Amino acid sequence: MTLVNDNTQIVINHPQKGTHLTVQERGQIQAYKEIDSRSEIGHFEINTVVCKKDSTDNVLMVLTDRLSRYTMIFHIKDKSSDSVNKKLEELKSSMGEKAFYQTFKSLTSDNGLEFSRLQEVHSNTYYATPSLQVNVVQMRM
Repeated sequence: MTLVNDNTQIVINHPQKGTHLTVQERGQIQAYKEIDSRSEIGHFEINTVVCKKDSTDNVLMVLTDRLSRYTMIFHIKDKSSDSVNKKLEELKSSMGEKAFYQTFKSLTSDNGLEFSRLQEVHSNTYYATPSLQVNVVQMRM
């Protein structure tokens, strides 16, 4: 989408829609004050990091407690929702379901496709509100 105002052109790039829940259908973190305020241990942010782009991509899944900043890092096969969910299921299985939900009271992610199916593994998942990337470009008249 492009908006033009006087001599300034604003280009807005919307994030790509996932193949599962739309951004509007996902729970937004701002609606949950106890998570957004970072006042209680056990609410984790989840993200992925691609270490090297080549034929054998190394991908890390990072879980960080929003209050204490305690971080857990796991190697996953690739940057897909299947790989993320598989690793979380392995973690849940090794910890036991009760300990898993006591440790991970909630998971908050960005709107990447690799997190589009988190609700299949954890019932208390939230998504950061997507921000529009706004680039201001001066138009020549």
